[in-house]
Amino acid sequence: MIKEINSVDNINIKSIAKLHQKKYRDAENKFICSGFNIVEEAIDNKYDMECVVLREDLRKHEIFEKIMAQNIDVFLVSREVMKKISDTENTQGIMAVFKKPNNLPKFSERKRLTVVDRIQDPGNLGTIIRSAAAAGFSAVIIVKGTVDVYSPKVVRAAAGTIFRMPIVFMDSAECVSQYLKEQGCKLFVTKVDSGISYYDADFKADMAIVIGNEGNGVSDEMTGMADEFLNIPMSADVESLNAGIAASILMFEAARQNS
Repeated sequence: MIKEINSVDNINIKSIAKLHQKKYRDAENKFICSGFNIVEEAIDNKYDMECVVLREDLRKHEIFEKIMAQNIDVFLVSREVMKKISDTENTQGIMAVFKKPNNLPKFSERKRLTVVDRIQDPGNLGTIIRSAAAAGFSAVIIVKGTVDVYSPKVVRAAAGTIFRMPIVFMDSAECVSQYLKEQGCKLFVTKVDSGISYYDADFKADMAIVIGNEGNGVSDEMTGMADEFLNIPMSADVESLNAGIAASILMFEAARQNS
């Protein structure tokens, strides 16, 4: 159903604007994203979409027909209203509201998982999710204490892959360990100064790679559950890599070994 909205005080607009805050995303079990490519990615992957907000002058955009086929509310809004609900200075003029998924993935093939242990930077988390999808990984496990997967910055950094990469949420390292045992996965933990080079690691069996916090690395609890430690050889004058880059290197090595 199409609804035209020109007031920033509209109840629907106020509800959508609140989803920029984590407490409202958690309470409503919803999240938002913006941008034509990301919204189209969600539509193509049949993600559970609740509504779309489109700037009124974009009614003739090619995506409009796709949106109308979704049988959802479509809010046509003024520039002022779009600015009200946007978290970027240069909005593309489109935003969508989605329901968070709540089901665990079912694996039919070899399991390759990435465990994110308290990563705080939205760009890093988005990069990890995007690289996991590109490297053909099965799922990304998010440990409690990690930045909100459904924040607009993470969703943008993941460039739409969040709509096709299964996300699993775990409350603790113990929960992760139990889940990986149930899945029959070997647990690799990254360490800067010990373990084997990732060149020598065997990623051909069911496995999981843990990527730790940017400042403190992998937690002691997760480290204690490792089956094997990995490091990425680097020049002596470089202390460490960005977490998103390190994760990408390891995931694509796993993809290479399984190609």
